[in-house]
Amino acid sequence: LLGFLIAEGSLSGNFSVTIAEEDLRDKISNILSKLDYTLHHISNYDYRIVRNTKVNCNQYINDVDGLRYKIKSLGLDCKSIDKHIPTEYLHTTVSNRLELLRGLFDGDGFISKNGGYNYSTCSERLSNDFAFLVRSLGIVDTVVIKEAKYKYESDWKII
Repeated sequence: LLGFLIAEGSLSGNFSVTIAEEDLRDKISNILSKLDYTLHHISNYDYRIVRNTKVNCNQYINDVDGLRYKIKSLGLDCKSIDKHIPTEYLHTTVSNRLELLRGLFDGDGFISKNGGYNYSTCSERLSNDFAFLVRSLGIVDTVVIKEAKYKYESDWKII
């Protein structure tokens, strides 16, 4: 779950994820339900993560025993460009690191036409953390820096 939330989650402000694949949505929904959370459909492939049990009237602010608080305590309530893998998760057991890798790849990974495994992120720190993670599992990787294909809002022209 953490890997997927790092890859696909909007973890500051709206607590939400984007999930296009039905099987992946079911998998994430199942994991969240065990933690007393639900995916609430917003639009298209966007889902808000909502706690099932009300903590108090300020549930989203004072969720001290919940997922939102854990994300914040790990420093993951940040913009995409600042995302990272918390150090404690880079040095956990092999099985935990594999699950983290699976979640990250489910979110922002893909297999290229030549069969290569690729992971894409706009965060330099997350890229470095991802490289450390896969190398710690004995996987050979190459980091390639590419210019983003989207334009910043200030570059848009309104006609």
